[in-house]
Amino acid sequence: MKLVEPPSCTSTSTIVLIGRNHRGQWVAQEQNGLYGGLFVSRAQAVKYAL
Repeated sequence: MKLVEPPSCTSTSTIVLIGRNHRGQWVAQEQNGLYGGLFVSRAQAVKYAL
């Protein structure tokens, strides 16, 4: 019988913040600032974050 180790419960989830900058553009940015971008609409920013 082969034993298989269950998946680790320490999954690292990434938090992406979505909001508008002072120019009114939609911004999505990873909480640590590692990546992000400017978007035309909120829907596009959310799609990027997912």
